[in-house]
Amino acid sequence: MRLLLALCLLCAGACRTGPPNPSEGELQREARSVVQDPAFTLYSPYDSAASAEFAGSVRAELALVRALIPDTRTEVLRLYLAPLEVQGELRAWETPSNRSLKGAATEGEYAFVYVPSSMRASAALERAAFMRGGTLRHELAHLCANRAGLAGAAWFNEGLALEVESMREVGGELHLHPFPVYLHAARLTAKPGALVELLHWSNGDRLTQSERSLRYVWAQGFFRFLAEQQPAQTFVERARAVHALSDSSLRACEAAWLEWLGALDALERIRAGANSGSALERELCVGVLPSLAESRVPEVLTRAADEFALAKLGESGCADAAATFLLFFRSGALRAEDLGRLEQSGEPARVLAAQALRCRRNEPFELERARAAWRRVPENERGALYVITLLIPGLLGPD
Repeated sequence: MRLLLALCLLCAGACRTGPPNPSEGELQREARSVVQDPAFTLYSPYDSAASAEFAGSVRAELALVRALIPDTRTEVLRLYLAPLEVQGELRAWETPSNRSLKGAATEGEYAFVYVPSSMRASAALERAAFMRGGTLRHELAHLCANRAGLAGAAWFNEGLALEVESMREVGGELHLHPFPVYLHAARLTAKPGALVELLHWSNGDRLTQSERSLRYVWAQGFFRFLAEQQPAQTFVERARAVHALSDSSLRACEAAWLEWLGALDALERIRAGANSGSALERELCVGVLPSLAESRVPEVLTRAADEFALAKLGESGCADAAATFLLFFRSGALRAEDLGRLEQSGEPARVLAAQALRCRRNEPFELERARAAWRRVPENERGALYVITLLIPGLLGPD
């Protein structure tokens, strides 16, 4: 039986169950090349060059996840890129995973991630880049947690893997996301009785796509709620403490969990991290503003969030994310006096942001003023203003 599966986009939401997971034998038969690494073996449907690019992503992600969830087992992990037929050409940022099916991890030994069944040679590196994080990290988290003795009920397994998947890589390490968008989905949908459904969830349940999606967002919300109650310092220590909770203790948590969800405030959590003494923590927290705005999390689409981002425009490490948030999601909501204050500040980053915002608002802008500000930006700080400079026509051209 061939592994290649037809991806039916129109029916994906209505199907109660997807195609059965392929066996390891089927996955091995589809492999054109194999990459042997001291930590893993990668089976791939692509040629050796493309497979080597993907292996680089696996190597980097596995190192990140293992630093978070150490295990002492010496067996080499097995990872398969499972070819999947798709309807129509995938866009640069798409994979079969984010269109429909994702992958699976089994018993701490091997996992697979769906990829296009055919791929242009020139797209190898591009696809490899999009293997970072996302589904790849999620499945590796399952494998590492299992090998570390942290396999449990479906809600625990998926809550932990989603928490790891949503983490941000800063300084070569994974850090908790201040407010994963799943938390917003959980607070909108979790009602009395949701915890009972979640605790009884089994991966073998026949669920609609929407029902299954709810289980996932509730799982991450419940995992984070429980983890935040633990006094342990490291992620794996908190996960072990959650893993050890009794069924009766879990069932008694519903009222407190729902209250916690209802009180969540994304901007409040971002502010808390942005006041940290750690530059990495500040960068991490401000850095999530654009993605939360894109997901329409309401508290970041407010005047308070605008003022917060405006204040962060001049802070090294935070300027790019703050500018991206303001330029692409809030330019129309800003007031004329906001732009005036940016220009009057005399600070190069803020002056440049004001001109870029005027361009976004289809208002007259001052190119010479922008060029003068750009000349004052030190060479080593210009990369942080990349988004701003792109939106000012003529700024990077000849004076």
